[in-house]
Amino acid sequence: MEERRVRKGKDVRLGTLLARYVLIVAALLIISFIAFYKAIVYFYTGGRWRNANQSENEAMAWANESAETGYFNRDTIPEDVDVIIDDADGNEVFRIICNPEYENYLNSFREAIKKGDAPVARARQEFFRQITTTHETAYVHYSVTAENEGLLSIAIIFVGVLDVLIPTIFLIRRIRKSISSVSEYAKQITAENLSGEPVRSGIREMNEIVDAVDFMKENLVKSMEDKWADEQKKRDEKAQIAHDLKTPLTIIRGNADLLLENCHNDDDREAIETIIKNSERIAQSVLDILE
Repeated sequence: MEERRVRKGKDVRLGTLLARYVLIVAALLIISFIAFYKAIVYFYTGGRWRNANQSENEAMAWANESAETGYFNRDTIPEDVDVIIDDADGNEVFRIICNPEYENYLNSFREAIKKGDAPVARARQEFFRQITTTHETAYVHYSVTAENEGLLSIAIIFVGVLDVLIPTIFLIRRIRKSISSVSEYAKQITAENLSGEPVRSGIREMNEIVDAVDFMKENLVKSMEDKWADEQKKRDEKAQIAHDLKTPLTIIRGNADLLLENCHNDDDREAIETIIKNSERIAQSVLDILE
């Protein structure tokens, strides 16, 4: 029992193992969150990537400037903003398209405005606006999505999955290895191999199962040894009894044979033959006991 207590001190409880797993996953997620936060601040705040509101702010600043001057300055049109400018008669005088995939939408918005629709439209993260000055009308399209937002989202999801997946793989391998070692030990006992040493899985609950199985195995071995000893004792006793019976029977049989050879009286011969016959029966019974 002393040896078992020492071994248990080196084991880890399953609850402790799961708690470590949760802490590791949480730590990895927190570290990843901090890293992505710093990256977002570095790239977006530092102006290396365009943030979600930058196009809208620049477009509205250009609109306010145009309203003050009464003229759309073509040279200060913001980057990533699509613009169509009509004169007072509704004829197109200027067009700049930075996002060709939205040009048809901007044309449709322009026609809808001419038919009396609202001067602002939104489709998910895409904005369409009508801006007017004294002599001209501009139809503007811009997005409120951050640059590389999709790529950044994929990276966050990918790293988050890795943060959970890698510790999970190690946890599953640890538990599977523990279960496999216990299963192998159980198979040895099932195969009547009672000489094997108990395995140590590293997980205390598994080791407690192994200890219980090992304790039952030791009791089984002791019980079988006691049973074998009892059976051997009985066999020895039977052999001794058979020997004690066989020796006088052999003497009786030998003397009866001598008497039968020298006897000429029929009644006496019959009596002697009966003695021989019964001694043979007793001898056969002794042989059966010895077997």
